[in-house]
Amino acid sequence: MRNIQINYHIRQREIDQRIDVIVTTANNILTSNDDVNVKVKQTRELRDFIAKEINIIMIKKYAPILEYNQALRHYLFSYLRYLQFHGKITVHNYRDNLDKFSQAKKIYLRNIKQR
Repeated sequence: MRNIQINYHIRQREIDQRIDVIVTTANNILTSNDDVNVKVKQTRELRDFIAKEINIIMIKKYAPILEYNQALRHYLFSYLRYLQFHGKITVHNYRDNLDKFSQAKKIYLRNIKQR
């Protein structure tokens, strides 16, 4: 049991570090003095980066930590919506990530029930 808890905290710290990188990168882009073309390119790269990070966080590594994942998912998508609302970034594929996460969660819950 103790081992599971330690593992949980290590994963939680890893997730927090990933979020910090996302937020720092986004803030650097939003507050930079680059011209519009550079910002558009950077926000496109950021969008792809966020989508990739969401996939890693939500599905590949951290599916067992469900409550934390839900809070995290809510946070990340709220952040993406904030960026969209301010016209800083356009995110086309975050619904796909949400669908993938929902599927992963269903499979995970089904596996738990079968144990």
